[in-house]
Amino acid sequence: MSYEKISTTKEASPFVRSGWINFLDDQELTHGLTFQWNKAMSQVAALSDIKHFHGMIDRRLLGPRYLQKPDRSFAVFIFEGDENRNLHCHSLWRISPERKAQFEGLVSQSQDRHSLWKQIAPAGSCVLRINGPLNGDGIAAAIYLTKEIEMRSTDRIVFSNTFLPSH
Repeated sequence: MSYEKISTTKEASPFVRSGWINFLDDQELTHGLTFQWNKAMSQVAALSDIKHFHGMIDRRLLGPRYLQKPDRSFAVFIFEGDENRNLHCHSLWRISPERKAQFEGLVSQSQDRHSLWKQIAPAGSCVLRINGPLNGDGIAAAIYLTKEIEMRSTDRIVFSNTFLPSH
């Protein structure tokens, strides 16, 4: 499916944003998570937390040698908001069907003080959405995720494969 017409609200080129929407839609992403810290936080520190969370998820899904396994989860993270207030991160994840229930169990208890996200960001929240991508509407999820995309804001988009050690 292709998405060609969009309305833009900032300085984004319609072609840049529609390219991101089409790219995300092609990734067969299955889950959405939104992360909040509920405190002032730099994007660098927030990215470190996201990287830690992603590693914790893969370790629980794949075991202690998760870095060497080819079927790690894949995610796209898009940061929004201001570092001085309301910095948050939307993400779309690709989780294999055989690990779907386990993944949902790991992230659905995110408000519990013992949850993985609360271990990283005690004041934060992590909201699981099993909507657009799972219901065959990846474009709707991609449109929402790219709502603040600007031509100069690609530093706010991070792919989980950048967390892997280089060989």
